[in-house]
Amino acid sequence: MFLAAALKPLSEFNTAFQSEEVQIHRLEEEMCRLIRRILGGYQPGPSHKGVHEKKIFQSVRRFYEAVLQKMFSSFSLDNPLLRDLKVLDPIARLDFTPGAVERLVALLSQLSLSEDKLREKLIDYQLTDSKQL
Repeated sequence: MFLAAALKPLSEFNTAFQSEEVQIHRLEEEMCRLIRRILGGYQPGPSHKGVHEKKIFQSVRRFYEAVLQKMFSSFSLDNPLLRDLKVLDPIARLDFTPGAVERLVALLSQLSLSEDKLREKLIDYQLTDSKQL
């Protein structure tokens, strides 16, 4: 029962990105949501429990600590690329700053476009109907 409940957020995170649609723009948000869910999953038990219950709670705590340690070592939460990839979200395509696009162009050297061409593509992206993206 514990393992099923503890693994549910990890499984949901995994399946969120197994879609035919591009979901990379959701990665940072979903990583933070997963960490919050894992942190919220550990509820220390009352201190008046018996020795057996205390050992169980210690094991649960060690499990959550190991999961969080692995997540913090694997997730690049301070990577500006993840934050700036939100420009790829068709729903929020009008809500990002030109600075986010400029940082993406600087980070992804294969996007070597002139400033005018980049501006043209950005305006086209923002004005295109969501269904056509």
